[in-house]
Amino acid sequence: MENGFENEYVYLNMIDDILHVTYKPNALITLEAAKQVVKDRLEYVNFVPKCILAEVSNIKNSSKEAREYLSKSDGGLKGIIAGAFVSKQVFSYFILNLFFKIVMPSVPTKYFMEKEQALEWLHEIQQKTK
Repeated sequence: MENGFENEYVYLNMIDDILHVTYKPNALITLEAAKQVVKDRLEYVNFVPKCILAEVSNIKNSSKEAREYLSKSDGGLKGIIAGAFVSKQVFSYFILNLFFKIVMPSVPTKYFMEKEQALEWLHEIQQKTK
């Protein structure tokens, strides 16, 4: 992956100042895995806050502890300006939208079935934050 980074769980790549996070096939996200992804993400962007596009279709399962950690401002949301989640799986769409309504993340967060729509939304947010 040119100018990118990968660990056991994700591929990271910066395109147009948006961090693309693509989970690897059959990813099992435990609390330990979630913490590793966040640590590596922050180091990859040199701790500079970024908009993030997360392609989550490949996640096979995630633990309750991992989901809770990833939804906290001092955990998984650290260094995120806004997060767009992408998956073409209808079930994932409904589950994540419900999760966002219950948890109410501290940063703008939205779920999309199409990557292009997610990027448009993130570019709009980038323009507002400049």
